[in-house]
Amino acid sequence: YPEALAAVREMHAWSHRNPPYLDQQSWADRQAVTAALLAEAGYGEAALALARRVIDRPDRRGGTSVHREQSEAGQLLLYWSLARLQQQRLAERQSWVAPLEWVRLAGQRVGLEKSTWAAGRRAAMLTVGRGRLAPSLRFFAAGGIDALPWLLPGLVELAGPGLVAEECAKLLRRTDATGLRERPFVLLLAGEAQVARGSLDEGRRTLEEARDTLPRAEVMLHARTAALLGKVRQDLGQRPAALVAYQEALQRHPGVLRALDIALPVILTTDGAPASRKAAGWLASSPRFDTGRWGFGLRVAATGSRLVATLTTPDGSVLAEARVPVQADAVATARALCEELHRRAFALPLDLSQTDVNSLQGGTLSGESLRRQLSDIIGKP
Repeated sequence: YPEALAAVREMHAWSHRNPPYLDQQSWADRQAVTAALLAEAGYGEAALALARRVIDRPDRRGGTSVHREQSEAGQLLLYWSLARLQQQRLAERQSWVAPLEWVRLAGQRVGLEKSTWAAGRRAAMLTVGRGRLAPSLRFFAAGGIDALPWLLPGLVELAGPGLVAEECAKLLRRTDATGLRERPFVLLLAGEAQVARGSLDEGRRTLEEARDTLPRAEVMLHARTAALLGKVRQDLGQRPAALVAYQEALQRHPGVLRALDIALPVILTTDGAPASRKAAGWLASSPRFDTGRWGFGLRVAATGSRLVATLTTPDGSVLAEARVPVQADAVATARALCEELHRRAFALPLDLSQTDVNSLQGGTLSGESLRRQLSDIIGKP
């Protein structure tokens, strides 16, 4: 992921060195990739703002053969995915904020739900109504929607699990070289569709085959497969196997649990201090945690001048840890800890300053880059 961040920075630096007419040919594509990275790093509002701009200002597509509706469907899928992700973040924050703030966040969620529904319906229409569902399920096939690959499983919900399952069954019957190459990707979608339809055991077997055959480089798709397997195994009562799958998902791509709205099973304990008890109560009400008598360990305790929350595996390995300074106000300390733990446990380990965020959004140019572009425009050195 740090390499991905460096690549996105390099992408923007390269685009700023291009003449303006060329820079605009791929503006929306670059912003879509940037929005996805910002969202995974925990900057949901900035990512969503970029996704809205991409929809309002699509690329002209003067240099590619992709049709306009393919790009539009992919951009809408991006917005739909990021908006749902932001709704989950708002729901998490509602578990620890003050009542007035809770009401404000609830209003934001309602607004996002409306725009998410509209974007999802439009994306589904452009995909299914234009005959692009089957090639889209093949991930890299011609004729599919132009979307970031790890967002394509969202089509299971948008197009409907029954339709996706039927299309996947047809694709999986192919035995030629193309069919075999695409099989692992189709298996992931087929397994997710089967689970959504309630066929848990069948879905588990399909997802396990996808996990075993997906290319190792597809880290985010592997994480999604592991998270889905964890939930299926949990629902089937296979608790030890569920924890193994959840652990793999957290280690590969922790944000996938938030994207799939999965609550991590935890055993929550505290040291009994007021701030610890308050934080524990709010963590128990978070949609990211399912507290009970089994699961990962989640301990909240004061250590010196800091309040610490530690998420551990059953064997004691640390998966995530959040530390905040102890304040005079126990409530403020507890709220800060809840926010920090959700940031640490369910987002990529990328620390960005506001300057970094603005730069990745393409809103700033270095003086030299700006001078170079102005020189290109007026034709003078």
